[in-house]
Amino acid sequence: AARQARSASAANVEWDPFMGFVYRQPRQHLASKTWAVTSNNWDAVLTSDRKPWIIFVMSAYRCPRCEELLPHFNKAAKVLQSAAHFGRLLHEDERAITRQLRIRNVPQIIFLHKRNFHTLDGSLT
Repeated sequence: AARQARSASAANVEWDPFMGFVYRQPRQHLASKTWAVTSNNWDAVLTSDRKPWIIFVMSAYRCPRCEELLPHFNKAAKVLQSAAHFGRLLHEDERAITRQLRIRNVPQIIFLHKRNFHTLDGSLT
């Protein structure tokens, strides 16, 4: 109830289980240099022309392969932050986006630039 009251007071804020409150525009998680990608900011991600996006599609629940890959993804985000945006997408929470990207399993990494995307599945990551 308290979380809903806090999020209702700020119309441009949503809740992310990994990062706490997240603004509708992509907002950076400072510790890992990654962004929360949600249906609320998906259009901003798609129309971003300056730098490509590398998006880690993961499960919000216990996923051993996701948990194993996440520290490596965060490290890459820190090292390559000047070359690309790095985002995290929760598979279960963003079904419309995962259907659009044809995501069937996790973890997957999506390379997205100027509305074109390429998917690497868990066997390649």
